[in-house]
Amino acid sequence: CEKPTAFNAKEAQAMFDAAKKHPKLIALIDHELRFNPTRQKMKQLIAEGYVGEIYHVESTVLGAAMLNPKLVWNWWMERDKGGGLWGAAGSHAIDTLTWLLGRCVLRLEATLRTFIEDRFDADGKMHKMTSDDYCSVKLKFEGDVSGTMQLSAVTTGVSGNRVLVAGSKGSLLFEGEKLTGYRIDSTAPEQLTIEVSNDGIPDVLKSSEFPRHTITIAQALKTAIESGDHSSLATAATFEDGLYIQKVLGAGYESSETGRWVNV
Repeated sequence: CEKPTAFNAKEAQAMFDAAKKHPKLIALIDHELRFNPTRQKMKQLIAEGYVGEIYHVESTVLGAAMLNPKLVWNWWMERDKGGGLWGAAGSHAIDTLTWLLGRCVLRLEATLRTFIEDRFDADGKMHKMTSDDYCSVKLKFEGDVSGTMQLSAVTTGVSGNRVLVAGSKGSLLFEGEKLTGYRIDSTAPEQLTIEVSNDGIPDVLKSSEFPRHTITIAQALKTAIESGDHSSLATAATFEDGLYIQKVLGAGYESSETGRWVNV
């Protein structure tokens, strides 16, 4: 299933319940970034104590997909049809941080904004945007870990996905698809990236880690289906993960509407 799992937690719960009735079948959510070997290395290092006690985390996703005010009206611009950056990029950011840390979000405070509020459809009719194109979020994780997210679809000249995990012994920074480690007992940063071959991948799919690792998760899925051995999908997001992420997204919408911290 694509992400986010559904329109709301009630629908995601029904999907999770259905999947539990058929445990021999594969049920996963397309969080393909989990299949990036460098991100897997980052998760391993965190678990091994590379950063020590985790203090705070940060996720930043910047792009300009919605910056052009002349973009023709489509479903992405309607929240009721599943549009908006919070669902599109927020679901990835939530999954990334909770998967890396192995910790849940307990509560959050979100501001979801729409900077370009009006757009024309193909017939020249003006519509009011109901989905968001910018998100700023504060999070509190289990273990008293603080977190922030900044997501933008209206940032020109800068794009990409940045993840920072900082702790008592050091920090890990994933940026530009490179992983760098910094330790308080060392003056030199460590280059920890695992290089991935692009051999055999069409050029159009090499543009970012999203399309590349959609290929990776598809290959893992093919292996699991053909062999009957699902170990190739061990790192995949499950429908249970999808349900949890849906609850976090719902809390984000509620927080933005009320201006308050909301428990997940």
